[in-house]
Amino acid sequence: MNKQSVSTCRRSAGRTTHIQAADSMSAAILLFQVKEKISMTKISSGLKTLFLVHFVIGLVFGLAYLFIPGISMGWLGVSLKDELAYRIVGAAILAFTASSWYCYKAAEWERVKIVVMAEIVWTVLVALVCLYGLIFAGAPVAFWINAIIMAGFAVAFTYFYSKK
Repeated sequence: MNKQSVSTCRRSAGRTTHIQAADSMSAAILLFQVKEKISMTKISSGLKTLFLVHFVIGLVFGLAYLFIPGISMGWLGVSLKDELAYRIVGAAILAFTASSWYCYKAAEWERVKIVVMAEIVWTVLVALVCLYGLIFAGAPVAFWINAIIMAGFAVAFTYFYSKK
């Protein structure tokens, strides 16, 4: 078609073109509304509870590792020569703890999804490192506490992630 036939087609079918444009606009609005509903999926009460439990346990361990690493690691049977590494771990735990508090206060899945993904990675890695320490590096038996807690969180966060 040349330019003249296209403009003629538009003039003669002007009403059809407006109807098609209106239909396209309606489809776009409907698609936006569907996406909006999907992104506004509410957080389940189970996930909210998990965030709260994670916050409380993380607060206890994070504060202990940050402020009294020698004492807290002594409870696990570890004597420390250098506390700095455990203070850094305590700060990391408190960062995840803070994110769990913010997620507990959130209402929509889209606002917490990335934190859930990060929690899965963090808890799986820590559980694996604890297991490695217990099996191959002679870590004290009390490290099973950390391994079990982190493995439990890994399973729980993975469960809620897979439900979405």
